[in-house]
Amino acid sequence: MKTMLLVCLYLAGPVGYAAEQQQVPVGPIEKMAKDVIAVYREPDGRAYYENLFRLQLAAGAYEAAAKAIESRRALDAGDSSLVAKARHVQYAIFAQAKAPEAASKGSFESAFEQAFRETFARLDQRSPEQRRTHTCC
Repeated sequence: MKTMLLVCLYLAGPVGYAAEQQQVPVGPIEKMAKDVIAVYREPDGRAYYENLFRLQLAAGAYEAAAKAIESRRALDAGDSSLVAKARHVQYAIFAQAKAPEAASKGSFESAFEQAFRETFARLDQRSPEQRRTHTCC
């Protein structure tokens, strides 16, 4: 089980687009990720969501991945550091942009631009006074 999970997580990184923007066949990886999700169990909530959203990205379940990322962030609700606020932001943007493309509701490029702008607009909601007095994470 752990070997299958590790293989799936390893393969999840390069899935999607090749350097030349040619679609990479993902059928077997999607199936393997779905199979792992069906049996995946982890008692540690942080580790569970850390692995689950990556598996969901590999499986093409982008909306579910975005929800898992939010669930992972919720576990750090008391942490007000910039690191906690930005945790997994790159994956959240990707999942948010891929969902419309997967549903044939638009291009990845335009969805990514919109997701990027919306996400970064929310990252730093501090007032100018708070920004001036903030010295460290």
